[in-house]
Amino acid sequence: MGALELRTATDEDLPAVAALVVRAYRGPGSEHGWTSEADYIAGPRTDVATVRGLAAVPGSVFVVAVLDDEVVGTALLQRRGGTAYFGMFAVDPQRQRLGTGAAVLAACETLARDEWGCARLEMTVIDRRTDLIAWYERRGYAPTGEVDDFPWHAGITPVRTDFRLLHLARRL
Repeated sequence: MGALELRTATDEDLPAVAALVVRAYRGPGSEHGWTSEADYIAGPRTDVATVRGLAAVPGSVFVVAVLDDEVVGTALLQRRGGTAYFGMFAVDPQRQRLGTGAAVLAACETLARDEWGCARLEMTVIDRRTDLIAWYERRGYAPTGEVDDFPWHAGITPVRTDFRLLHLARRL
């Protein structure tokens, strides 16, 4: 097994990014990972066209973790002035709890701070995901006090509706 490579995604990586996000959040096998949304939401998490569209937005990049030529981790990073937004964070369910996610998050923090000059990183997390929130808190993130309703749209079916999106942030 080779070393984990962390870099910004190329256009050629984007189909693998989309497939990984689906596999980690709601696809078959997602229930084996601790980031699965399958207990909350049914329907596609994303597709290649959406990922390509997000990657094309100025100030947006996907960061990928590549192991043996396979994308095993990813996150979307978007520059919004002096703040960076972190989202679509996914690690292959078979690679979770091995440090891949922490490495992707650290790479995003470094890029946002050192290359973009951002002073803060923000994200949203399902408020019922206390295990995931605790993981971020151990890395210095804290609730901002802002909470949003989940943005339901066509193609997504709620499995349950007793949750909202909690905003977390950290100074870089």
